Amino acid sequence: MLRSAESSGYPQYGYYLAEVSAPNPMITKWGGDLPIWYRNKLRLWIPETMPNFESTLPGLYMGIRCSWYTHADPQRIVDSLFAGVYGAAARMMAAYWRGIDSAWSATPEHAGNVFAYGKIFAPEVMRAARGRMDSALAACATPMEYRRVKLADDSFREFELLMRMRRDLFEGRWTNLENEGRQWQNTWDVLAEEYKPYACFSSFAKRYFNRFQYGAYQDAARIAAGYRILGRPQKEWKYQVDSARGTPPDFSAVDLQDSAWAKTDPCVDTWSDLGLGEYYGRVWYRAVARMPVVSAGKKMYIWIGSTDGSCSLFINGRHVPYANAAGDTATVFSGYCIPASYDITAYARPGTINRIAICATRLGLNELGGGGLNGPVGFYCEK
Repeated sequence: MLRSAESSGYPQYGYYLAEVSAPNPMITKWGGDLPIWYRNKLRLWIPETMPNFESTLPGLYMGIRCSWYTHADPQRIVDSLFAGVYGAAARMMAAYWRGIDSAWSATPEHAGNVFAYGKIFAPEVMRAARGRMDSALAACATPMEYRRVKLADDSFREFELLMRMRRDLFEGRWTNLENEGRQWQNTWDVLAEEYKPYACFSSFAKRYFNRFQYGAYQDAARIAAGYRILGRPQKEWKYQVDSARGTPPDFSAVDLQDSAWAKTDPCVDTWSDLGLGEYYGRVWYRAVARMPVVSAGKKMYIWIGSTDGSCSLFINGRHVPYANAAGDTATVFSGYCIPASYDITAYARPGTINRIAICATRLGLNELGGGGLNGPVGFYCEK
């Protein structure tokens, strides 16, 4: 298309879709794309940005320079930025930004928001970034160098907390999640005020956080405070796309042979990873879990942390209706990135293996590219 047009324009996000707190330097992305565009008659490049220099400084600076000097080498621009801004800390800050950039560019993951972070920002990536940042702070030779490195450090500390909340959610460490979510938001407000003159810490970060993440943290903390959590969340699932025409097989049946089904961890994998980025329809998840014995008369629940669209639950081949807080029941739960609890007291078999099936359906357009289960599935009971 670019080769056939007299001139072209191209709009692109200058941040990650619906989650702007992650460090995202876009060195490889824009450094690779811009020279190609400019060689092919691009006349107007429109990066949609916001106050996010704390997380995307290298890419935003490089994009501005390349817009005025279209034949410039993007990598030389980035190198000059590191040398001029960070001084004695330039080597370690270059290692920090390029390490983060490599995590983005080398990971074949295309979902938006936090759904992809389990893969992009693996624990070893976070540890390496923290080590480089600490070394950069120690290398600063002037107060100004320190202030500039500290901006990136303040941003990364917020992201470390965000990733710790994600890991705690996945592992069943739910007690402090609501308080940590509140701490994350309060710190963001303080940083936004401190760095307001420098176009940093966009208010959209909190909006996205509340829209896509905080509800699960609040509900998980509620469960931890008032109930007994039964082991770690279920993260290993078998899955099968339900695209059958006519009468489909009973994917919830206890005796269904699912040994050939593929496996997934919905805390890490997205539908984009599974080759279902553009799929709209049903996917079945199946798992086996040993339910512990609970005290007589105590109710047992299953908790689904986040879904994309709607889901139906089956325990040991029996359909479990969903009931909301008001007691209204439905055959299907529907709610995007909203947690759901089901009372499974009458369906579960405590003290033995139980077979769980979830039918998840993507109902409508979703530019974030999640799909189905977007998080952990846990079990809890009354104390």
